[in-house]
Amino acid sequence: AKKQKFMEAGDSFQGELKKVKAMAPKLDEISFAAMVERQKEILRREAEERQRTAQGLPPRPSSTSSSQAAPPGNQTVREDGNEAAGPAPQNTATPVDAAPSPAPMQL
Repeated sequence: AKKQKFMEAGDSFQGELKKVKAMAPKLDEISFAAMVERQKEILRREAEERQRTAQGLPPRPSSTSSSQAAPPGNQTVREDGNEAAGPAPQNTATPVDAAPSPAPMQL
């Protein structure tokens, strides 16, 4: 009796799985290639932004008028201020060691 219930449950699960797979949207090569290109472009922009930040230049999206750049002496002060106070959009992960984890309860 247990074996029969187990087999019926397995068959039912397989049937439901086939239904879900049939209803899932199909991914063709063209849309996959477009998704890959989109992600590559995002990675290129992020790398460029990190490089510009490391060189002390303002990030491209926020600087609308590049002709009004700050003098070189003023830029170093601004760079230090950006690193301390500005948000870092590319690093959104919270450090693991930032808060100690609570001790597990002993029963």
